[in-house]
Amino acid sequence: MVFLQTLQVVAPVFILAFVGLFLKKIRLMNPSFVNMSSKLVFNVALPCLVFVKLSVVDLSRLFHPELIIYIYIMTIAPFLLVWLFAHIWIQQGENLGAFVQGSFRSNFSIVGFAVILNLYGESGLTLAAVILAFTMPLYNLLAIIVLTMTTHQKKTSFKNPVVSHDYKSINDLSTDICYIFIITLALAPGAFQHS
Repeated sequence: MVFLQTLQVVAPVFILAFVGLFLKKIRLMNPSFVNMSSKLVFNVALPCLVFVKLSVVDLSRLFHPELIIYIYIMTIAPFLLVWLFAHIWIQQGENLGAFVQGSFRSNFSIVGFAVILNLYGESGLTLAAVILAFTMPLYNLLAIIVLTMTTHQKKTSFKNPVVSHDYKSINDLSTDICYIFIITLALAPGAFQHS
């Protein structure tokens, strides 16, 4: 019974992923389309979704600081542990940074939102948007730290390996500015007053 419920929640997400793989295989989607649509989703659609969800909700009922603190601790602690232990086995800076980033940076905003919507409906998605508004800047900050610090370890290359990460960091920071703006609007004076 539980397996079937789980399958009903998760199956649509994976079916959609496999449809995407199939479309890529038959060349209906090319890498250029994937890159542009990813940028659109992460830089425009996702911040808009978070803004819409936060703008119509009573944050005094959904904002739980203890939950945000718990999520921060459960993100930062594994981040530090993975970085510490991965440093033992991965010597090349670029690989180390990519490994550490991949280990703590979740797919919460894409796969997580879809699963939460299937499992809890709109109310769950609204709470997830509140959580995302606080966690995405942390994910981006940690990614910038690890990618910048690990790529600077390699000094023998004539090509600057940081350029692509700097561009990504600027993109991430601009997205974070959107999230900070959203949080500021949501927490503006009177945001917690009931009408």
